[in-house]
Amino acid sequence: MGTTNKYDWNQIQTDYDAGMTYRDIAAKYGMSQQSIATARKRGDIVTRNRSEAMGLRVEKYGPNVMGQAARDKLAIRMSENNPGGRSKWFTVAGKKVQGTWERDFALYLEEHGVEWQRGQPLAYVLDGKERHYTPDFYLPQFDRYVEVKGYWWGDDRRKMQAVMEQHQDKKFVFVETTDFAAVADVVLAPG
Repeated sequence: MGTTNKYDWNQIQTDYDAGMTYRDIAAKYGMSQQSIATARKRGDIVTRNRSEAMGLRVEKYGPNVMGQAARDKLAIRMSENNPGGRSKWFTVAGKKVQGTWERDFALYLEEHGVEWQRGQPLAYVLDGKERHYTPDFYLPQFDRYVEVKGYWWGDDRRKMQAVMEQHQDKKFVFVETTDFAAVADVVLAPG
Protein backbone atom coordinates (compact mmCIF):
# COMPACT_ATOMS: atom_id res chain seq x y z
CA MET A 1 0.00 0.00 0.00
CA GLY A 2 1.07 3.56 -0.45
CA THR A 3 0.45 6.69 -2.40
CA THR A 4 -0.09 5.97 -6.07
CA ASN A 5 -1.45 8.43 -8.60
CA LYS A 6 -3.14 11.48 -7.10
CA TYR A 7 -4.92 9.78 -4.18
CA ASP A 8 -3.75 9.16 -0.62
CA TRP A 9 -4.51 5.44 -0.52
CA ASN A 10 -3.45 5.18 3.13
CA GLN A 11 -6.21 7.64 4.09
CA ILE A 12 -8.65 5.92 1.72
CA GLN A 13 -7.82 2.55 3.33
CA THR A 14 -8.47 4.08 6.77
CA ASP A 15 -11.87 5.37 5.60
CA TYR A 16 -12.70 2.03 3.99
CA ASP A 17 -11.71 0.12 7.13
CA ALA A 18 -13.96 2.46 9.14
CA GLY A 19 -16.95 1.18 7.15
CA MET A 20 -17.14 3.32 4.04
CA THR A 21 -18.25 1.57 0.85
CA TYR A 22 -16.82 1.86 -2.67
CA ARG A 23 -19.63 4.30 -3.40
CA ASP A 24 -18.90 6.37 -0.27
CA ILE A 25 -15.19 6.56 -1.11
CA ALA A 26 -15.82 7.43 -4.74
CA ALA A 27 -18.10 10.30 -3.68
CA LYS A 28 -15.75 11.59 -0.98
CA TYR A 29 -12.63 11.58 -3.16
CA GLY A 30 -14.26 12.42 -6.48
CA MET A 31 -13.22 9.21 -8.22
CA SER A 32 -14.98 6.40 -10.00
CA GLN A 33 -15.65 3.04 -8.39
CA GLN A 34 -13.53 1.60 -11.22
CA SER A 35 -10.56 3.59 -9.87
CA ILE A 36 -10.97 1.79 -6.56
CA ALA A 37 -11.19 -1.59 -8.29
CA THR A 38 -8.00 -0.80 -10.23
CA ALA A 39 -6.25 0.32 -7.03
CA ARG A 40 -7.33 -2.96 -5.41
CA LYS A 41 -5.71 -4.91 -8.24
CA ARG A 42 -2.52 -2.86 -7.85
CA GLY A 43 -2.54 -3.55 -4.10
CA ASP A 44 -3.09 0.09 -3.07
CA ILE A 45 -6.17 -0.87 -1.05
CA VAL A 46 -7.29 -4.11 0.57
CA THR A 47 -11.04 -4.62 0.28
CA ARG A 48 -13.54 -6.81 2.09
CA ASN A 49 -14.66 -10.19 0.82
CA ARG A 50 -18.33 -10.63 -0.06
CA SER A 51 -19.45 -12.01 3.30
CA GLU A 52 -17.68 -9.21 5.20
CA ALA A 53 -19.25 -6.62 2.89
CA MET A 54 -22.72 -8.13 3.31
CA GLY A 55 -22.28 -8.29 7.08
CA LEU A 56 -21.35 -4.61 7.11
CA ARG A 57 -24.35 -3.72 4.93
CA VAL A 58 -26.71 -5.60 7.24
CA GLU A 59 -25.12 -3.91 10.27
CA LYS A 60 -25.37 -0.49 8.61
CA TYR A 61 -28.78 -0.76 6.92
CA GLY A 62 -30.56 -3.62 8.68
CA PRO A 63 -31.45 -7.13 7.47
CA ASN A 64 -33.79 -5.92 4.72
CA VAL A 65 -31.10 -4.16 2.71
CA MET A 66 -33.38 -3.54 -0.25
CA GLY A 67 -35.97 -0.99 0.82
CA GLN A 68 -39.33 -0.51 -0.85
CA ALA A 69 -38.07 2.32 -3.09
CA ALA A 70 -35.23 0.11 -4.37
CA ARG A 71 -37.64 -2.82 -4.83
CA ASP A 72 -40.02 -0.57 -6.83
CA LYS A 73 -37.15 0.63 -9.03
CA LEU A 74 -36.02 -2.96 -9.58
CA ALA A 75 -39.61 -3.99 -10.36
CA ILE A 76 -39.85 -1.40 -13.12
CA ARG A 77 -36.50 -2.42 -14.58
CA MET A 78 -37.41 -6.12 -14.42
CA SER A 79 -40.78 -5.48 -16.01
CA GLU A 80 -39.35 -3.39 -18.85
CA ASN A 81 -36.50 -5.80 -19.58
CA ASN A 82 -38.12 -9.14 -18.77
CA PRO A 83 -38.37 -11.36 -21.84
CA GLY A 84 -40.57 -13.73 -19.82
CA GLY A 85 -40.46 -17.48 -19.75
CA ARG A 86 -37.85 -17.74 -17.03
CA SER A 87 -40.01 -19.63 -14.58
CA LYS A 88 -40.01 -23.37 -14.78
CA TRP A 89 -43.21 -25.07 -15.94
CA PHE A 90 -44.76 -27.90 -13.93
CA THR A 91 -47.61 -30.30 -14.58
CA VAL A 92 -50.19 -30.78 -11.84
CA ALA A 93 -53.17 -33.07 -12.48
CA GLY A 94 -52.36 -33.01 -16.19
CA LYS A 95 -52.41 -29.18 -16.37
CA LYS A 96 -49.43 -26.87 -16.88
CA VAL A 97 -48.60 -24.23 -14.29
CA GLN A 98 -45.71 -21.79 -14.27
CA GLY A 99 -43.39 -21.46 -11.27
CA THR A 100 -43.25 -23.08 -7.87
CA TRP A 101 -45.90 -20.82 -6.28
CA GLU A 102 -48.47 -21.78 -8.92
CA ARG A 103 -47.46 -25.44 -8.61
CA ASP A 104 -47.88 -25.34 -4.84
CA PHE A 105 -51.23 -23.56 -5.10
CA ALA A 106 -52.45 -26.12 -7.67
CA LEU A 107 -51.36 -28.93 -5.33
CA TYR A 108 -53.22 -27.22 -2.48
CA LEU A 109 -56.38 -27.06 -4.60
CA GLU A 110 -55.98 -30.73 -5.59
CA GLU A 111 -55.51 -31.78 -1.96
CA HIS A 112 -58.71 -29.96 -1.00
CA GLY A 113 -60.77 -31.28 -3.90
CA VAL A 114 -61.22 -27.89 -5.56
CA GLU A 115 -61.77 -28.05 -9.33
CA TRP A 116 -59.45 -25.68 -11.17
CA GLN A 117 -58.17 -24.87 -14.63
CA ARG A 118 -55.89 -22.38 -16.30
CA GLY A 119 -57.71 -19.13 -16.97
CA GLN A 120 -58.60 -18.21 -20.55
CA PRO A 121 -56.92 -15.05 -21.93
CA LEU A 122 -58.82 -11.84 -21.25
CA ALA A 123 -58.39 -8.88 -23.60
CA TYR A 124 -57.83 -5.44 -22.06
CA VAL A 125 -56.56 -2.05 -23.16
CA LEU A 126 -53.67 -0.30 -21.41
CA ASP A 127 -51.97 2.85 -22.69
CA GLY A 128 -54.03 2.66 -25.86
CA LYS A 129 -52.85 -0.87 -26.76
CA GLU A 130 -54.91 -4.02 -26.71
CA ARG A 131 -53.23 -6.68 -24.62
CA HIS A 132 -54.11 -10.07 -23.18
CA TYR A 133 -53.90 -11.26 -19.62
CA THR A 134 -54.10 -14.95 -18.77
CA PRO A 135 -55.21 -15.58 -15.17
CA ASP A 136 -53.16 -18.15 -13.27
CA PHE A 137 -56.27 -20.10 -12.21
CA TYR A 138 -59.99 -20.22 -12.78
CA LEU A 139 -62.13 -21.94 -10.13
CA PRO A 140 -65.40 -22.87 -11.90
CA GLN A 141 -67.36 -23.86 -8.78
CA PHE A 142 -66.69 -20.40 -7.31
CA ASP A 143 -66.68 -18.55 -10.68
CA ARG A 144 -63.46 -16.88 -9.55
CA TYR A 145 -60.09 -16.04 -11.12
CA VAL A 146 -57.02 -16.39 -8.91
CA GLU A 147 -53.70 -14.63 -9.48
CA VAL A 148 -50.76 -15.96 -7.45
CA LYS A 149 -48.22 -13.16 -6.94
CA GLY A 150 -44.81 -13.36 -5.31
CA TYR A 151 -43.91 -9.79 -6.31
CA TRP A 152 -45.74 -7.08 -8.18
CA TRP A 153 -43.24 -6.15 -10.90
CA GLY A 154 -43.34 -2.94 -12.90
CA ASP A 155 -46.79 -2.23 -14.30
CA ASP A 156 -48.43 -5.34 -12.79
CA ARG A 157 -50.75 -3.32 -10.54
CA ARG A 158 -51.81 -1.00 -13.38
CA LYS A 159 -52.37 -4.00 -15.62
CA MET A 160 -54.54 -5.76 -13.06
CA GLN A 161 -56.48 -2.56 -12.35
CA ALA A 162 -57.20 -2.21 -16.08
CA VAL A 163 -58.24 -5.87 -16.35
CA MET A 164 -60.60 -5.59 -13.36
CA GLU A 165 -62.12 -2.34 -14.61
CA GLN A 166 -62.66 -3.78 -18.11
CA HIS A 167 -64.00 -7.12 -16.82
CA GLN A 168 -66.25 -6.03 -13.95
CA ASP A 169 -68.41 -9.11 -14.48
CA LYS A 170 -65.55 -11.33 -13.28
CA LYS A 171 -64.30 -11.92 -9.74
CA PHE A 172 -60.54 -11.74 -9.10
CA VAL A 173 -58.66 -12.85 -5.99
CA PHE A 174 -54.95 -12.26 -5.38
CA VAL A 175 -52.85 -14.68 -3.37
CA GLU A 176 -49.64 -13.03 -2.15
CA THR A 177 -48.48 -15.67 0.31
CA THR A 178 -47.55 -19.33 0.21
CA ASP A 179 -49.62 -19.86 3.36
CA PHE A 180 -52.62 -20.90 1.27
CA ALA A 181 -54.62 -22.04 4.30
CA ALA A 182 -54.52 -18.46 5.61
CA VAL A 183 -56.24 -17.13 2.47
CA ALA A 184 -58.52 -20.10 1.78
CA ASP A 185 -61.55 -18.36 3.31
CA VAL A 186 -61.20 -15.55 0.75
CA VAL A 187 -60.22 -17.68 -2.24
CA LEU A 188 -62.77 -20.43 -1.64
CA ALA A 189 -65.59 -18.34 -0.20
CA PRO A 190 -68.98 -18.92 -1.80
CA GLY A 191 -70.37 -16.10 -3.95
